[in-house]
Amino acid sequence: MKNKESNDLFDSFEKKIKKFKKQPTKYHFRIEDRIIRQAYNSAQSFFIYLLITLFLNGVGYLFFNLSQNKADFAALLAIFSLFITIGTRSYSVNYFLFYTIGNLFKNYLLDQLANKIGFLHRFMALSTLFWAIVHFKLVEINTYMNNIFFIILTFLTIVILTALAIFRRKHHNIFENIHRYLGYTTILLLIFYYFKINTILGLNIIEIISKPHFFLLVFIVAMLIAPWIGVKKIYPKLILVNENVIGIQLRGEPTFGTYSKITLANAEFHPFGDSMYDFDDIRNRTLYITPAGDRTTKIINEANKDNFLLKECTIKKDRFYGFMYQHSRYNNILIIVTGGGIAPIIPCLVLNKYTKMNLLWIGKSQIDVFGKKLIKNLKKKIDDQEIGLHILDTTDEDLKKFTNKNYVALAMKAYKHYNPEAVFIMSNQNLTIDMIHAFNEKGVRTYGATFDS
Repeated sequence: MKNKESNDLFDSFEKKIKKFKKQPTKYHFRIEDRIIRQAYNSAQSFFIYLLITLFLNGVGYLFFNLSQNKADFAALLAIFSLFITIGTRSYSVNYFLFYTIGNLFKNYLLDQLANKIGFLHRFMALSTLFWAIVHFKLVEINTYMNNIFFIILTFLTIVILTALAIFRRKHHNIFENIHRYLGYTTILLLIFYYFKINTILGLNIIEIISKPHFFLLVFIVAMLIAPWIGVKKIYPKLILVNENVIGIQLRGEPTFGTYSKITLANAEFHPFGDSMYDFDDIRNRTLYITPAGDRTTKIINEANKDNFLLKECTIKKDRFYGFMYQHSRYNNILIIVTGGGIAPIIPCLVLNKYTKMNLLWIGKSQIDVFGKKLIKNLKKKIDDQEIGLHILDTTDEDLKKFTNKNYVALAMKAYKHYNPEAVFIMSNQNLTIDMIHAFNEKGVRTYGATFDS
């Protein structure tokens, strides 16, 4: 039950917001360049994963020097590195880091390592390429097999280069297709190469399948197949929230801090944060779609023409955990959210049991975009909880000239006012980087998206 102290705190900060609108200030970053700020935000996790990678490769190098068949051992190290590369993106590792380890230790550093495991993914991909090149230089086989392995190296290099942010963010659809299909092709060629080269070297089938290389390849194939087990066809119910926002209702209990992967108009899987529309419905969940790109814009436009493109689609069984799942570790938090980012926040509010939350929701005409009914029902649902929702409409004359530095300064005032244990940012990339950096400068535990996929 919301107490008088919470109501008074909320009302007093509403007054501070009104005053801030008339007399805004800007937050002054110690580091002005945003790219450097982003690097600073991730530095700790970056170096921890770099040290882990160097340690694994250092141990591998020691055994490599002791091995009698260095070409074969280099191949083993390449396959082992590939195993970890793929494993870091698997549901099992996601579940283990966020749910098992996260709930057991409730440690901020471990939370950050879980959120930024993409660094280990990249480092081990480079390790895979390195040891594969070493194998290529050492192995003595015929020209045909040399050509096959050169193709593997080429494909692996293309996959790594197209995953760089400078390419990935401009050509995301191409990146996804290359990562998936060229990646699958590389694995198939690697399996063919493994069996063929060992046959050429005179090993029989029992010897080939008894080597550790083979078991690692089996695990790699299993990890690639696993996400497709349980994929099923679904028939979502369309919810027309607004001309720019639609919801699709799916069977399944609502959960907070998770996201589901469904197929879009081009039959590719896309992640959407699990959310809710009917806040008393515990048998169905809703995924909100806003015009964030070509595919989502097309789906929304067609829905407004009574042509629902997702009336029949497929969904992956497992729901992955995201950083918002970690909010339940704390008793008192501040959430900064912009625009449609409110969708995955909704179940955090509605399903909340004990966490005290205060939100700054910044956006353009939020009440019109998401509908008065939805906002009214949400406020009613959380009215008796220790939750405060401050709505800042950027069409307000006082907010039209606000920049990120103004909003960061306001967020700092909210932090000082509510004194939370941690801050969660659900926003676009630029504001997320700015907010996280500002709070990190103050030594505040801060969570936000990594934008690494």
